[in-house]
Amino acid sequence: MLTSTDVEKMRSVQELALPDSATRTRYTHVPDGMGGYTTTSSTASYSCRIAPTSGNELELASRLTSAVSYTVTLPHDADVVADDMLAVSGRTLRVIAVLHRAAWATVTRVLAVEA
Repeated sequence: MLTSTDVEKMRSVQELALPDSATRTRYTHVPDGMGGYTTTSSTASYSCRIAPTSGNELELASRLTSAVSYTVTLPHDADVVADDMLAVSGRTLRVIAVLHRAAWATVTRVLAVEA
């Protein structure tokens, strides 16, 4: 069985394999009290790796969209949800799905398409 120390060591090693950086932007709509809303945003920065989606993840992505998709790998504790925007290597991507996060996950992987 893995200890918490073992998992932390694996996460540290995994983060060394995240050579790029991503800025996550999340937009939220706050009611303005008059029937409309005001849009606010929050950002966070993470190390990451981006690659064309392949394998089983490509099958999942093709069920969600007909657009070309990318798999973005982020640190295990990255706060990312569907519809967040990621700016990575000059691309703006919209997160379409966050892939399953297990207790021993060493990274967070998301499927994204160009926005």
